[in-house]
Order: sequence, then structure tokens, then C-alpha cells
Amino acid sequence: MPAQISPGPLGIDSATARGQVDFGTLARVASPPPSLLAQVAAPKAAAPQSGNPRHVNDFFDDLYPTLKKLAEDVAVEEDCILALSSYESGWYNAHNRGLNNPFGLTKGGGNNLKFASPKAAADYWRETFGPQVRGAKSIDAFVRALLSPPRVYNTVNPQWGAKVKLQHNSVVKRKAIWLAEKEKRQ
Repeated sequence: MPAQISPGPLGIDSATARGQVDFGTLARVASPPPSLLAQVAAPKAAAPQSGNPRHVNDFFDDLYPTLKKLAEDVAVEEDCILALSSYESGWYNAHNRGLNNPFGLTKGGGNNLKFASPKAAADYWRETFGPQVRGAKSIDAFVRALLSPPRVYNTVNPQWGAKVKLQHNSVVKRKAIWLAEKEKRQ
């Protein structure tokens, strides 16, 4: 009969039976002597993060003028367009950035579309969805318009509208921080 192996001081993958562990050796190996500890510099305290995460600021830096213009063109609150874009593109993550696709647009649920520039994507969005959302006065009206025929924006995720509305709250907060920080830099 093989020796009974049970999780013990050497971990669950240990092949050493519990009764065969030299705890003195284990303690010496697990605890470095004070001389070694003195040689290791104390970790620097992380600078407190004020404001937005970098990827959020990058989103606004890269897309705000284009998306603001799009919102003006279709006569909707800019935060609605910003919420949709930040939600659908994951705050313009590397994948969507590489495709110049600030809306995470696909062809019928397939692969994401590639555009020559974020402006080209905004122009496509304006032509495709602009008439449908034109004049929406709130995030509720904006989402309702995108979930209505003739072009239903998302037919897969039943929580899509609620998630875009939550994203709207985040955008309002984060845009204010970005604008304040931008003003300080100027």
C-alpha cells in the first residue's frame, strides 16, 4: 500500500508525507535571514491615483472631438454617443483601436468591421443609425431608438440597453474628471 499523502506544509502537490517534513529546515528556507531582508529595498508606495484610469483618458483624448461632432450632427446628447462607444468598444480597447472602430460595429454579428479612421467609423454610424436616434433627448430615448426597427442595434444581449444606460452614468462622471484635468494641463 502506498504511503498516505495529504496536503501539508509543503502544499497540496507535495509528495512528502506529512510525518516526514523537517520543520526546522522548512522554517529556515521559508524565512530569509535578516541580512537578506535588509538588502531588499522597501517597495515604493504607489502614487495615489486621482482621476480616471489611463485607458479612459486615452478614450476621451482620441475620440472626444469626433464623437462630439457626431452627437451634434444627429442632435443627441454627446454623453449618449460617448456611452455607446465606450461600452461597445471597451473604452476603445486595443482590438477596436486597431480597427478604428469606436462602436465595436460588426456585420450582422460577425467579425468587427475595420475603418480607415475613427471619423470614417463615425460617418458610417451617422448614415446607418443617425436617422433612427435623431433628436433623442435622453439616454432612455436613445437606447429605445437603437433597440427599435428598422435597425435593431443589439439582438443578442437582453441586458444591452440597461448596460449602456449604466455606462452613461460612468461616462458623465469620467468625462467631468477628464475635462477638469485637461483644463489644468492647458
